[in-house]
Amino acid sequence: MAQLRYSYYMESQTPHINMKVILLLLTVFFTIMAVSSCTNDEGEDLEILTPEEQEEQLEAKAMK
Repeated sequence: MAQLRYSYYMESQTPHINMKVILLLLTVFFTIMAVSSCTNDEGEDLEILTPEEQEEQLEAKAMK
């Protein structure tokens, strides 16, 4: 009788374990996809503008 209970318990738990593994793998997959898509491919370092340079750029855009 104990073997029957153990066998039933293991069979009833197996689908839940498989579903958890599938959901975990899907979560990891989509997390990797999201993180890998967040890149900065500009190829140059960030350009730091001084306030004077920023004003010059704004004036140049306004004149166009």
